[in-house]
Amino acid sequence: MVSAESLEQVARGRSVAALALSALVGALLVLVLWPASAAHAGAASVRFGVHIDASNAFELQRLGQGRAGIVRTPFLWKVVQPTRDARYRWDRYDALVRKATLNGLPILPVIIGSPKFAARQGSYPPNAKALSAYKRFVVALVNRYGRGGQFWKQPANLALPYRPIRAWQVWNEPNLPQYWNEDPDGREYGEFLKLTGDAIHGADERAEVVIAGMPKSLSSLPGYLDRLYRVRRVKRSFDIGAGHPYGNTVSDVTAGIKAMRRIMNDHGDQKTPLWLTEMGWAGGGPRTRLTTTPQGQAERLQKAFRFVRRNASELRLGTAVWYNSRDLKPRRDTAGGWWQHAGLFWSDGYPKPAWNEFVRFTGGNPGVGRILDEP
Repeated sequence: MVSAESLEQVARGRSVAALALSALVGALLVLVLWPASAAHAGAASVRFGVHIDASNAFELQRLGQGRAGIVRTPFLWKVVQPTRDARYRWDRYDALVRKATLNGLPILPVIIGSPKFAARQGSYPPNAKALSAYKRFVVALVNRYGRGGQFWKQPANLALPYRPIRAWQVWNEPNLPQYWNEDPDGREYGEFLKLTGDAIHGADERAEVVIAGMPKSLSSLPGYLDRLYRVRRVKRSFDIGAGHPYGNTVSDVTAGIKAMRRIMNDHGDQKTPLWLTEMGWAGGGPRTRLTTTPQGQAERLQKAFRFVRRNASELRLGTAVWYNSRDLKPRRDTAGGWWQHAGLFWSDGYPKPAWNEFVRFTGGNPGVGRILDEP
């Protein structure tokens, strides 16, 4: 559930010197905790991560200290290239990648966000006339942050641990109208996935292309994916399936995970890993079907993650990402959105019970106190 407002929220920069100093302690803690963490997670072939909508050095440091297995976040084309003739502006994502790397956090970018010249709305995919510009952007993105990327060769980054981005997710929930021209079409997304995946593999043949995560709540999902799989050679263009198994109860979520695996198997993708790139419940806020109490949120996280860990081998589950790291500050026009209250931390930075439960699965250190905003 990458909300419309979250597409506008990006990492803010901070001086490298100050960041490095604050991150060094977190990095040392990660190294100290590594043996215990590895032993804790060794029985399962799944890593537990967090989606971030807006971040700063403190938030990423805390997630690194907690040994989040991955951070998933939008990489917006419209931020890098706001106008047709604009030169690529990488500063915001350079800062994000630098902060995450210093804190030992692998990144799963969600490639999304069309500029105004490419689509009627920023959450829509590029139109036919803009596909060439979009493909150039994707290649430039991989060439910057992927294996052997330009970012890693810059003098300011030579001292960083070399952790290139290895997996890229192509769009978000394209089976929902708000992310696909108000008219979702599995074949259209399949063609788009093929174009994007081929561009990524062309820039880095060892890169992993992750299909867009899709919620199972819609009864139309099997038919949607059936049309996607009919696109010629589309299976060569992605390496990992993805689902967003939201549900009222943990039983609904586990049923959704099984259903997604079954759909993939029915299309000959038995060996393809399945990642859960969003899952979660709100731990407060207005009452909705996905809202519970702070303690209820922690209990559901524990039960859902336990299912994922126990069934990782059978269902080929490689990654499970909790949505979200921190509650969003409500706006008047979206105050009722459950996703604004799904964070592991309250919007003021104090941890919820779910954060401590999350860290029990990662084997990290929950830390103490609140996450502070940058001055």
